[in-house]
Amino acid sequence: MDAFALIQRTQHVVFSDLGEELLILDAEGAMVHSLNLTARAVWLNLATPTSFSDLRDKLMHAFAVGHDECQRDLIEILTQLEQAQLVHAVTEP
Repeated sequence: MDAFALIQRTQHVVFSDLGEELLILDAEGAMVHSLNLTARAVWLNLATPTSFSDLRDKLMHAFAVGHDECQRDLIEILTQLEQAQLVHAVTEP
């Protein structure tokens, strides 16, 4: 994803925050997705459309990791969430 693109959650999903894990039921109700602690943090930080760079910076601070490691992990998480149609890039909020 573009570092300046806004990323937002897909609408019409139901999720439940269980602390260290988060469960998401997709729009069709056909699939339940389980997010680990890091992916949970990504999801919760996408309550409003957020740029990749802002999201990366928040996670770097929250998890006390370096820029490269955080960026690599965030790309992987967002790719998986995008493939599951749970997030997408937008041009405007």
